[in-house]
Order: sequence, then C-alpha cells, then structure tokens
Amino acid sequence: MSTTTLSPSQMKSKFAKLSLGIIIVTFVGHFIQPALTNDVMNIFYTYLPELHGWTRTQIGLALTVGSLVSIPCNFILATLVMKFDPRIVTTGTIVGCGVCTIVMARTPVLWVFILAYVINYQCCKGMVLGGLSACTNWYISTRGRILGIVTMGSPISSAVFTNGITRLIMLTGSFVNVFTGVGIGIIVIGLVTAPLLKPSPERYGLYPDGIQRSEEEMTALRQAQEESGGWELKRLFTTKETYFLMIGWGCMFTVLTGFMSILIPRMTEIGVSMSMALNYMSAASIIGVALSYLWGWIDDKFGAHKASVGLAVGYLIMSVAMLAASDGNQIMILIAVLGLPSATGGMPNLNPSSVAYVYGRQDFMPNLRWIMLVSGALSAPASTIFNFIYDKMGSYNYVYLVCSILSLIAIICFALIRRSYDPERKAFSGVAK
Repeated sequence: MSTTTLSPSQMKSKFAKLSLGIIIVTFVGHFIQPALTNDVMNIFYTYLPELHGWTRTQIGLALTVGSLVSIPCNFILATLVMKFDPRIVTTGTIVGCGVCTIVMARTPVLWVFILAYVINYQCCKGMVLGGLSACTNWYISTRGRILGIVTMGSPISSAVFTNGITRLIMLTGSFVNVFTGVGIGIIVIGLVTAPLLKPSPERYGLYPDGIQRSEEEMTALRQAQEESGGWELKRLFTTKETYFLMIGWGCMFTVLTGFMSILIPRMTEIGVSMSMALNYMSAASIIGVALSYLWGWIDDKFGAHKASVGLAVGYLIMSVAMLAASDGNQIMILIAVLGLPSATGGMPNLNPSSVAYVYGRQDFMPNLRWIMLVSGALSAPASTIFNFIYDKMGSYNYVYLVCSILSLIAIICFALIRRSYDPERKAFSGVAK
C-alpha cells in the first residue's frame, strides 16, 4: 500500500504496529549484550577460579581478545547489516550467543572457554546493530526517547542478571547447569523475536515517525541534501566531529568495561559483602532504567551531543567516588552507586544517537562502522590492563584514577561537538538542531 492511500490515522496505526516489533527485538538485544559481555565477568571472576583454577588475568584475557577481535568484526557485521536483511544477522548472532554460552558453561579447557567467549562477544555486539539501524531509520523527532526505551534492556539486565544468576548458582550449587539453561533460553528467544525486525519505514510505504511531512519541509530537505553532499572517507576523516566521537566514545567504552567488569570484586575488596554488593549493583541498574528514558528526553530536547556531556560527567563522578572509597568510606560508595546508573542507563542509547545526530540516518551505519572501529581499538585492552594493574598493585585504586582521567577527556570531546550535518534534522520541524 502506498503512502498516498493512507490517511494520517491509518499511517500512524500501521507505523505503531510495525515499529513495535523493532522495539521488542532491540530491547532483547540490549538485555543480552551487557549480560554476556561485561557483567558476566563478575560471575566468571567469582566462580571459575575455584571451579577450574584459572586466575582473573587468564579469565580477563577472554574479554580483551574479544574486544580486539571486535574491532574488525564490528565493521564486518555493520557492513552485513547494510548489505543484507538485518533480520538474518540478528537471528544468527542471538542464536550464536546462546550456543557459545552453553560451551562456556561446560568446558574445563581454558582455550576453549576463551574461544567461545570471543565468538560470543562478537555475537553480542552484532545482535544490536540491526535494531539500532532500524530505530534510526524509523524515528527522527523521537529517536532519543525510543533509543532510551529499547536500551532500558541494558540497565534492566545489569539489575537482574548478575544478581539473579549468582543467587541461582548459590541456590542450585551448579554454575554449569545454570549457564547451560541460560544458553538454551537465549537460542529460543532469538528464534522467536528476531524475525519481528523491520529495516526501514519506506519499505512498508511509511515515513519516519509515522508522519507525512509538509511540502515545505520536503523542499527544505531536498535543498539540505544537495548542500550536504555524500560522506566519502576523505570527508569523514577531515571532519573534526568524527574525531571527537571516536576519542570521546573510546574513553567511555574503556571506563565502562573497566568499571562494570570489576565492580563486584572492587566492592568486596573494600569490605562490602557479596550480598550487599549485588544489591548495590541491582539498585543502581534499576535507577538506570529511568535514566535511559531521561537521557533520551534530553537528547530529543537539546541534542545527543549535549546529553553525552552529561553522561560523561556521571562517569567522572562514579570513578572519582570509587577511588575515594578505597578505605571503605560508605558515603563515597553510595555516591559511586548513584553515579553508576549513568553507565548502564545512558551509554547504549547516546552512543548511536550521537552518531546519528552528527551524520543523519542515511549515513548512520556506514559512518558508525568507522566510529566503532577506532573507539573499539582504543578501549579493547581495558579489561586485561585493569586486571594487570590489580595483579601488580594488589588494588584497583589506580584503575579508577585512569577512569577519572578518561571521563574528563570524554567530557571535553563531547562539549566540542557543535554541529549536525543531518539534512533531515535541518529541514524538519520538531527536532533538536
């Protein structure tokens, strides 16, 4: 059915029905991704040394290798999403994640565990790309809030996964059986939800936001597109905003990886009980659910670049507070816990939204590939370096000093983003300029 045969109410109804599937799939991907990349390390560091005799550095090596491999792999997966039906990529990566989880649960061999984790890491990163591409294509004026909603999966995951799975392992006494069940569940979820993904509204005779824009806006859009030109590599890498995004998000990814993967060990190091540490992590993640939408609202109101500055300030607060809590200071621990929701409730939505803000939806995925490539390379060694610091120094204090400096660099980078090149953002009313 063409858009000319649809009334505004029919268009909104059809748009809502089809876009609901996008929201569901992208939410599922954002729930699984942090659970089985960074957050799961808290469980691995706790149980695998006793189960198999592996050190934290050996276990953390899996995360570092996975991060390094993801540098080219993210680029390849993003290209596949561009070239082929993203439903195929999304289904394959979610199912692949489930299979790898079963292998990680059952192998006593370190290199097999590392290999499974590395493949799992790529699947976790790839499973959200199709959904992010779809959300960017389907929404403009409400993109921030929609990304805020779908990425609520991340803080909800951090709230329930580590806490719930740890308690389930304590209840059953079996790490192997619990994680085998998790893997089977992921496979089933992927096969059921991934086919709901719809790549773009134009394919179904609709417009972004479910709104047919006025002739004046369409004329302004055509003019803006002519003035904007394409995004060949030379232009991309001679645009200062590209480097601000690469460096800023590289710093943020490093802090996130270092902070979340060692949160429980750090809590216990400074005298917090395992039970209380899990409760702190869950409480912070629940607050992060609300912050996901709040950051999305700020994004829609003021622009993703300004919201990203606020997010980086939250990272700085939690890093400084956790450093200051080295003597077990409960006030500093609480401040760090209150800053933690920024990590789980802002990063997943503001990262893609800031890229879309600068380049626009048509050039989002082609340029996101390069942003991920460089920022991923900057953050890849984080886990191994941070655990090496712990092994050598016997404390995570220096880790949080590094995280504080990186957060400050990110604040500066995002504050220097002053311009959007998105032709639709320039032409359409009701969007942050």
